[in-house]
Amino acid sequence: MIAPILQLFYPSICAGCEATLVSNEKEICTLCHLDLPYTRMHDQEGNIIEQRLAGRFPFKAATSLLFFHKSGKVQRMLHELKYKGNEEIGMMLGAILANELHSSQRFRDIDYVIPVPIHPRKKRIRGYNQAEVLAKGMENHGYLIRPDALKRNSHRTSQTRSGIYARFKNVADIFGPMHVQGLEHKRILLLDDVLTTGATLEACAKHLVAIPGLELMVATIACTEH
Repeated sequence: MIAPILQLFYPSICAGCEATLVSNEKEICTLCHLDLPYTRMHDQEGNIIEQRLAGRFPFKAATSLLFFHKSGKVQRMLHELKYKGNEEIGMMLGAILANELHSSQRFRDIDYVIPVPIHPRKKRIRGYNQAEVLAKGMENHGYLIRPDALKRNSHRTSQTRSGIYARFKNVADIFGPMHVQGLEHKRILLLDDVLTTGATLEACAKHLVAIPGLELMVATIACTEH
């Protein structure tokens, strides 16, 4: 009896369009769910993600779940995850990605998902690592995760307003390996929330591809179209 009363005074809001959710909706409304801008590029060799990352580090396949448009629903959803403490939307997005990759021929037989780390100080402030939340959403659908494989060595300010060169310079040496035992000869999925320049993924990937026999794949929840 309490839940309907709470919903009346404190209604749940769609993370995509801010409409009030009805009782059978979770995190995003049905209309937003149906209107998500899926890339459908998982089985497209040479897709735009792979083009952006080509030649920067060796990988088997790369993809992104959704297209990111400024001020669009995907940006609002990721903002809810990253800045407003809404871990549930991250779990949902991770679950959607897991379901998509389960049906992909190029992303079969992944041994571990490794989320891009954040600095311990930022994790204490925020309470969680958003990429790890996404990975946990995948874990609930059968994937094994290794959130402690990589570490972030230094804490630097947000790169949201940084130029391309500044982003590459800022992340070049701030990641490192931590607990990488058992990753030899495994198929690994490196996971992050958004692909912009690819500098963060590249900085993480260089430590993974140094592991003997490791086969690397990359996925993000969102990417820009250009």
